[in-house]
Amino acid sequence: MPDSGVPGASERPIDPRDLLAGDHVTIVGDSGVDYAVVKILAADAEGVHIRLYQERFATRPLQVDPARLTLGPIIPAEGVPLSIGHAPFSHDTFAQWGAVLLSRGSPVAESELAGYRDWQEAEGGYF
Repeated sequence: MPDSGVPGASERPIDPRDLLAGDHVTIVGDSGVDYAVVKILAADAEGVHIRLYQERFATRPLQVDPARLTLGPIIPAEGVPLSIGHAPFSHDTFAQWGAVLLSRGSPVAESELAGYRDWQEAEGGYF
């Protein structure tokens, strides 16, 4: 994936209100000692809708190939990193994750939005 083009993007947390659909960010992984990649599926005035991939990296990646990112099983086995197809987070909650911009503007496929569409239909809230 090309560099985000944002100076210092690999070091500085981004304000969730500045995120756009298709952006990829890195966060500290669920183990607390590695890094995970999150894709922004949608963003609105209340929060962001994310996809958390199962791949983990020993150091914060500066670029990734989105085609190599995967979702794991809904209930991961012991030792398998957590992944999430869709989750809505308020800006304040997501800000606590210290997300760092990795890249901007990947396409968001309609197939990636199934959970988001269900959330819309249910008039869901945010974590």
